[in-house]
Amino acid sequence: MSEQYDSTSSVILFFSYAHEDEPLRNELAKHLSLLQRRGIITTWYDRQIVSGTDWAHAIASHLKEAAVILLLISPDFMASDYCYSNEMQFALDRHKQGLTHVIPILLRPVDWQDAPFSHLQYLPSNNRPVTLWENRDSAFLEVVTGIRAAVVQMCSSVALQHTSRPSSPTSHQTRQRLLKRVRTRWIQDVLEQSLHHVAFITLGLHEEPDALENPWSLMVQETERPARTLPSGTHIAQVYDEADDALLILGEPGSGKTTLLLQLARELLDRAEQDETHRMPVVFNLSSWAVKQQPLTDWLAEELNLRYQVPSQLAESWISTDCILPLLDGLDEVAPTHRAGCLKEINTYIGKHSLAPLVVCSRREEYFSQTARISLYNAVTIQPLTSQQIDEYLISAGEQLVALRTVLHHDTVLLKLATTPLMLSILTLTYHGKTVEELPTVGSPDVRRQQIFAAYVQRMFEHRGAVVPYTRQQTVDWLGWLASQMAAHSQTEFYLESMQPDWLWKKNLRRCYEWTVGNPIDNFLRGLLDAMYSGLLAVPMVILVITLSVGMRKEALGALLGIFPGGILISLTSGIKYGWRKGLYTAIVGISTGALVGVLISNVLSGMDRSMMGLIIGLVTGEIIGLLASIIGRKGYSGIFIAPVIGWS
Repeated sequence: MSEQYDSTSSVILFFSYAHEDEPLRNELAKHLSLLQRRGIITTWYDRQIVSGTDWAHAIASHLKEAAVILLLISPDFMASDYCYSNEMQFALDRHKQGLTHVIPILLRPVDWQDAPFSHLQYLPSNNRPVTLWENRDSAFLEVVTGIRAAVVQMCSSVALQHTSRPSSPTSHQTRQRLLKRVRTRWIQDVLEQSLHHVAFITLGLHEEPDALENPWSLMVQETERPARTLPSGTHIAQVYDEADDALLILGEPGSGKTTLLLQLARELLDRAEQDETHRMPVVFNLSSWAVKQQPLTDWLAEELNLRYQVPSQLAESWISTDCILPLLDGLDEVAPTHRAGCLKEINTYIGKHSLAPLVVCSRREEYFSQTARISLYNAVTIQPLTSQQIDEYLISAGEQLVALRTVLHHDTVLLKLATTPLMLSILTLTYHGKTVEELPTVGSPDVRRQQIFAAYVQRMFEHRGAVVPYTRQQTVDWLGWLASQMAAHSQTEFYLESMQPDWLWKKNLRRCYEWTVGNPIDNFLRGLLDAMYSGLLAVPMVILVITLSVGMRKEALGALLGIFPGGILISLTSGIKYGWRKGLYTAIVGISTGALVGVLISNVLSGMDRSMMGLIIGLVTGEIIGLLASIIGRKGYSGIFIAPVIGWS
């Protein structure tokens, strides 16, 4: 795009619109007048063509000169062959080549979800056409704010391109690969699926400076900023820009914190894809930080490697050089015992990367339960949905939600439950196409909530439709177990490779896993060696018992008695390693019991060669019991202590 303009000249905006929408185009032009007066932009549209001029050539010429092309979307625009097939296609081709920036603007309601421009960032960003806003000036204000941000970003990018070295093809490809993975994982698979193609709601935001650490608060009282509610329709990208790229997002459970963070991520991805100098926005889930509790730089590099398959060395380089724009979600999902430590690491990171952008997202209650505060520039709290927002949302969803909308008009309990985007989304999915009689209209809020969740689960089973070999109750139980294990192991995303043997709820299941899947050969060899050692340790004890039963000279008896201290020493050495009480107790009981039982065996089998008998009993019995003990306990003392007790007999 730098071929078409430079940072010191006005940016040319081209209006592509249907003539039926000219009154709306004129209103938008009025809102853009300040940018024109300041010389930031110059606008052009077809009414400026002089009489006698080849209008098709004039339009094509100005399309080529435009740095920004505004597609004013409406039913008439979509129906116009010239707008759709000529101007729009030409604009999208130049956008794809990086020669211009295309911004679709939704003027009037129309089916545009599968249009060629549907992948672009549109305005207004809440997916609500301008004509559906109660205050049309507010709608155009959001549109102009988005246009201003795009123009400023483009101009600064051009300036940076003149002073920055061009990146190599390899680094460009690597960068684009990461951006694509982030977009696929979080925008396409999460954000765009979160409300099942129903219009997004523009969440109300309230600035809360007291939520942040203010290093000047003890020195200059006047630096404290008052809390204030932001104007309706304020986009999160605007808040981020005004916060000098350092923002804390707070909210209640289900209030839309992650959705808001991902909306910001989508805008930042668009900027990064169009500007090689823009930092790469990456979403990280803080819950996994509690596993190792590393310095944040090390954890970020490790997450880049594990979640996004970025080579370790490159990930460390990107983090150390501030090429990554971290979007940290779920501070409240860090285990409570480690949350203060995580907050401290975030502040340490901010101190070392003071000019680098950062966004943190957390539940409000869990954040304020900490004594420390994050050292960012601004904080916003998401406000509950208003009854008007809920009603407009349900209207946009169509006739299938008429029953839900009717009930909410009269049921204050259900309406209060619907004031968070999560519950509103669950309600719309659960009661889509249902009648008034099928909605929960009786009971306390907690009872209603349980009824809604139960109906939601039932609806999701119906939605799947596929025949599965498991009952619904089994599926619910297993999913509940999986959720509890993920919570216990500080995980919010499920990866199959993250499942470990310690997730198994019974000790015998974990042992079975170790012997069949984990390290079967290693465990077998360990047990075998333990058993052989145990049997050999039993042999001299058996020989001693047999000798005592037939009588012998005192000199020889004294020599054999020297075996006892050796056996006790081995047992006590193992006792030091595995516990004094167990080692000492087992040594005393094992030797005495073995001697007593050995005397009895010697007397009963007095006709056999007693030395050979002791050898056979010690080796065979010791090996069997030692192997079984190792399988059951998998402890070193099992083969040393348990086997000799039996082998000595």
